[in-house]
Amino acid sequence: MATQQKRHLHHFQFGGGGSQTGIIQLCRSFFSWGMLLALLLFFGCEPEPPAHIKDPGHLMFLGFPNRETQCSRCHGEEGTGGMFGPKIRDVMQRKSRDYVREVILHGKGEDDDRMPGFAEHLTPEQVEQLLDFLAAWNDSLTVPAKP
Repeated sequence: MATQQKRHLHHFQFGGGGSQTGIIQLCRSFFSWGMLLALLLFFGCEPEPPAHIKDPGHLMFLGFPNRETQCSRCHGEEGTGGMFGPKIRDVMQRKSRDYVREVILHGKGEDDDRMPGFAEHLTPEQVEQLLDFLAAWNDSLTVPAKP
């Protein structure tokens, strides 16, 4: 049995004797390491915020520094609505600041149409910065272009 294991190890390491088992194991090993590397890169690397955007409320809208609060994921980067959320670009012209604050903190809606609340993810200062950004952001303003 030990001789057979040594022969198998030799086939695995050097590909001797045309062993398909060794090649398959080698491929599985590379696949496993590749998947591990991909997962580490995906979960371990946070993208840098866009350098041309300075407004802290706008950065929060885009998900910086906290991906949990990425408004643009549902409402679109331009705030014109997305796959899951309505247009909010002019929300402060339609709703009061207190109403929007309440929705940001505690959410709104039912079941699949529900917007989650973010009270656990945002500080009071961050909520106010986001509200300031939304108040200044209307249809006449554009998102700063990339330099």
